[in-house]
Amino acid sequence: MSISRQETALSEPTRARVAETFAALPAGPARSLLADVVRRGQSVRRALALRQDSSGIGLTVDDLLTLACASARDLASLDESLAQFDRERSRDDGDAAWNDSLAECERARDSAVQRLLDAVTVLGQLDTQSIRGFDDVNA
Repeated sequence: MSISRQETALSEPTRARVAETFAALPAGPARSLLADVVRRGQSVRRALALRQDSSGIGLTVDDLLTLACASARDLASLDESLAQFDRERSRDDGDAAWNDSLAECERARDSAVQRLLDAVTVLGQLDTQSIRGFDDVNA
C-alpha cells in the first residue's frame, strides 16, 4: 500500500509509522487488516480536513492508527509463532506445557485480530459521522 501526501490528511509521524509498518509486514492477515484500518483512517482525516475540524478527533485517529500498527506487528509475529508450532508439531507428545503455549499463542492472536477489527469499526463509525457532521461525535 502506497501512502502519499496527496492521498491522505494523516500527520507526518503517523504516515511515517504506517509506511514503516507496511514495509516490515509480510503479506497476510496483519497487512490486510492494517490496510483496512488505514483506509478508514484516511477517509476520516480527509473529512476532518474538508470540514476544517478543530475538535481534536484527528489526533485520536492518528493515535488509533499508531496503535493499529503495533497490533498488526503483533499479529504478524503471532502468525509466525503459530507457523513455527505447526512446523514443530511432531514434537507435540501431549505435553501440557506445549499445548498451553499453543493455546496462549492462539488467544493472543485472536486478541490482536480483534483489536484491528475494533479499530476498523470505530473508524467506520467516525467516517459515518463525518458525513453527518461531527457534532454528534463531540457529544
